Amino acid sequence: MKEFSFIPLGGANSIGESCSLFEVGNARILVDVGLGFQERPFPNNLISRIDKTLNGLGNLDLVLITHAHRDHLGSILKLMANGYKGYIYSSKITRQLAKYVFDDIISDDLPNREIADLYAHYASYMYQQWHSFDLGDRLDIKDITIWPFNAGHIAGSFGYVIEYDSSSIVITGDASLYPNLSSGIMNFPNVENCELLICDGTAVNKMGTDFLSDEAVVDAVEISLDKGEKVIFPCFALGKDVETLLRLEREIIRRKKSFDIFAAQSTFEVASVIGLGRNLSKMKCKVAELKEITSPGIFVGRVPKQFCTPKSTYYDYLDILPSKKSPISHYFSIGTHLNSAQIELLVDFTKPKRTVFVHTPERDINNSLTLSHFNKEKVNGRKNGKREDV
Repeated sequence: MKEFSFIPLGGANSIGESCSLFEVGNARILVDVGLGFQERPFPNNLISRIDKTLNGLGNLDLVLITHAHRDHLGSILKLMANGYKGYIYSSKITRQLAKYVFDDIISDDLPNREIADLYAHYASYMYQQWHSFDLGDRLDIKDITIWPFNAGHIAGSFGYVIEYDSSSIVITGDASLYPNLSSGIMNFPNVENCELLICDGTAVNKMGTDFLSDEAVVDAVEISLDKGEKVIFPCFALGKDVETLLRLEREIIRRKKSFDIFAAQSTFEVASVIGLGRNLSKMKCKVAELKEITSPGIFVGRVPKQFCTPKSTYYDYLDILPSKKSPISHYFSIGTHLNSAQIELLVDFTKPKRTVFVHTPERDINNSLTLSHFNKEKVNGRKNGKREDV
């Protein structure tokens, strides 16, 4: 068995700025290059850690992206700006959805037009270097093979298997076993001799679900609408707006009735990218900006970043009522991360020699290791920048 190492460079003990380096055989691979939620416009420390660890970005062979959320891909532009000239791989959907993330960053997060134009140039080069592969494809690089599996987090989300010398490493990325309509559920990878499982630990301490059913949510929506109140489904993450509309559609069909539903243009664009545009067109949703919504009904859409400020709430910016009364918020229970029982199933299936949780606070990892039997030992090396040699 060849030696390999796993080096968490970001997002190991926190949610945000996800980035991991794998040195396997003669190959060096980054999985995700994320942006911290509070960092504007770009973090320098993550790119510096990557550069220092590799002794130069020229020593990096490949970047793999798991899905199109900014905490997993938001710093790729900065990586390109600092000299990375290699390839990026992800699903086709992730590559297409990345446009919405980077368009937001370039238009809203950069300090002036000159810098924005510069990063637009880097974005053009980035897309030239960005390739996609499908489920069932295999990518050979140096002495290893990489193949993707559906992670079920959002549409287009991939986990990855790295095969080398008759052994394997499994990287889940953000993963989900919940039956979401827009993404499907995670497919457990069929691997042999799994040396290391890098597992989504966001919900590692949650033993089950206490989700409301979709029926109960829409019951509450109907009560609100009967009172003449406006209803809003705030969607903070890319893809959740489409999932919300699909669930509304299912309930509309089941109840044989309709509601006035408004959705932002970007929601329909994202639905088209992930192949669900026809589903939404059947609903005859109205495309509207927030200020244009004047009749009782439901608004579904991503919350613009500029509305999420410490001094005010999102609803202060919603000009959708004659009065100052805020709309009623409702949420579908959309499971997007593996819980403890689901992680146990994954571990039983893949049988890794070691399991490392990322994308979770350190306290949650420690509690999980104490309470759960599926992790046989406490794995060191989760601290950002610390090498985990196996």
